[in-house]
Amino acid sequence: MRVAALVVAACFACLPVVASAQTPRGAIAPGNTVLIAGYNCAADQLARADALVNEIAAPILNKHVASGKLLTWGYMGVYIGNQNNRSIYVWAADPVALVQARVTYLAEINGNPKFQEFVKICGSATITLHNLITTSPAPAR
Repeated sequence: MRVAALVVAACFACLPVVASAQTPRGAIAPGNTVLIAGYNCAADQLARADALVNEIAAPILNKHVASGKLLTWGYMGVYIGNQNNRSIYVWAADPVALVQARVTYLAEINGNPKFQEFVKICGSATITLHNLITTSPAPAR
């Protein structure tokens, strides 16, 4: 009986660690805000546009993810759709967090003189702001 009580007590002691591991801070969840910047880049210069994003925007956006200001970000090409053939998305916990992060990362990206080459290739962005309503559950580990 005493061994059983000890096992139960040990399980309860581990419960907060297990629960926190299952619900990580900054998880993608309903209520998050996603900004999508769509670009209509010159078709013959897509490879250069992609290289510029990897060189200029990626390190800056990765820094904001590492600091927790953004949850994630990505850069996409389109197979089928409207005239926007490249899109960058940034994902934050809520609209306030996204706008606060955007003020900083946008200034850093635009402050790089090489980014003007991206603007020449792709023009200005069409911006949409989205509220995540639902998502799939996290995969079991």
